Amino acid sequence: MSFTRFQRFKTILSVCIQAMPKFYQRTTAMGAEGVRAMRLGPAIIPLVLVGFVYVTMIWVLPVPSSVFFMRGTTEEIHFWVQNPEMAVLDGDGLRLVYDNGRDAEDCLIGDLQPAVGAQVSYEMTDTGDLFIIVKNGASFTTAAKEVVKDGGDFDFRQDSVCGRAVSRLPIYGPAIVGANFRHGAENGGRVLPDIRIELYGRSVRDRSNLYAVWSAPMTVAPGAQIRTLDNLSASSDARASIVGYAVVGDGGLNFQAVSEAPKVFVLSPLPNAAAEYDPATGLLGADSIYVDRFTQLLSDPVIIVVQVMMLMLSFLVTIGPAVAATFKRPRSAAPPDQGHSE
Repeated sequence: MSFTRFQRFKTILSVCIQAMPKFYQRTTAMGAEGVRAMRLGPAIIPLVLVGFVYVTMIWVLPVPSSVFFMRGTTEEIHFWVQNPEMAVLDGDGLRLVYDNGRDAEDCLIGDLQPAVGAQVSYEMTDTGDLFIIVKNGASFTTAAKEVVKDGGDFDFRQDSVCGRAVSRLPIYGPAIVGANFRHGAENGGRVLPDIRIELYGRSVRDRSNLYAVWSAPMTVAPGAQIRTLDNLSASSDARASIVGYAVVGDGGLNFQAVSEAPKVFVLSPLPNAAAEYDPATGLLGADSIYVDRFTQLLSDPVIIVVQVMMLMLSFLVTIGPAVAATFKRPRSAAPPDQGHSE
């Protein structure tokens, strides 16, 4: 919650609290008859004040923050480099592949470092071969001691002749996980992804505290694709980044990642006839996953406590005047003392 909005909420809340005793004094001073005469006033006006405070609280709440934990197996991963230092690959075990598909004679030595804004793709074939594709620039060294630093595109293939297999494949940036199995895409015998997503939200009181939104992880349908950006032109948006790694497994690329993207988009393999296809984004009937305002109100422990307190306050201000009038009944006059007749 921003400081300015917090100060506004604090001011409005203090004004409403100061106004409450005036309603009690007015109604209790009039006694039971006054309470019955003004039955609607003490019941409705405090509720209106409490409702106004509640609406104000919702208005000043910060935008809900989503935290996604993703893990599973997929056939390909694409991401756009935001921080080159976090996207460095161990070049041992990789061989450069020419555009015509012919392998270069020299293997890579040392690190493979993509450039800022470069697109890095990890792809597993149905035969178990790993290809690493870097577009828009990378720097690396070949076995001939030739240092290559260029803004072009490079394809690399994992080759046991060049050294040990790549242990971990870093992921750092806006990403696309999985192939698009829809509209007759030629995916052949590609590995179907098996991905699970856990969704958490950040508490409004302490941003380091997370609360669970789902009771169990969401299992993505086989053949679906996951994106942290709704438009490929927004690949430079650091908010859509995911951070994690992938390792080569028997069934594909086993990956684990975390993301604070505003939304995660899931493209189901089933076409949605009601959705329009956008060639620029490739999104068609994409389901968006995020923490909305309603979920925040029902899941954030801090907000739940505040809502319970406001509910109790509204209950008290509603029945308070009636209870006060009940216990403050007028005293009956004592009968006059009449003397005994003689």
